[in-house]
Amino acid sequence: MRGISHFSATLALLAVPAVCGAQSASKSAADVDPCALVTKQEAAAAVGEAVADGKSTIVDTKSSPAMQGGGSCVFDSPSTAHYLKVNMYRYTPQIAAAYRSRCAKKETVPGISDVACWYDSKHTELQLIKGVTSLALQLSRRGDPAEALKTVAKAAASRLP
Repeated sequence: MRGISHFSATLALLAVPAVCGAQSASKSAADVDPCALVTKQEAAAAVGEAVADGKSTIVDTKSSPAMQGGGSCVFDSPSTAHYLKVNMYRYTPQIAAAYRSRCAKKETVPGISDVACWYDSKHTELQLIKGVTSLALQLSRRGDPAEALKTVAKAAASRLP
């Protein structure tokens, strides 16, 4: 599924009432294009076949005080339905802490960022948070996606400010 992950959507909905009076997060990375976090070559390696250039979508977060910026990038295979999608959101510190806590209760993946976890046991989506920025990387490919997702997530996390 290429949509926003259930976890990210739930946090976004829960975040609005939780941030009344909250301090805002630094906006220094709010304008980061999610496609700048993964190279076309890294996306192709993760998908296991050639991919088109990433298609970026920036999310209008003005209506959500809990979010400081966000967007997604999709690298589609031109010959199959396989893809890599990177969803990125910047939250207020309070919401980022809730995200970090919830992720820490799932199956975690050490060594990628502050905290990283699998969305579910299928290992087709890896979620992480670094500072106040969250990434959810979704991968559709032949075979087990786990190692490919860990590799591309580590690269993406290293490019976050």
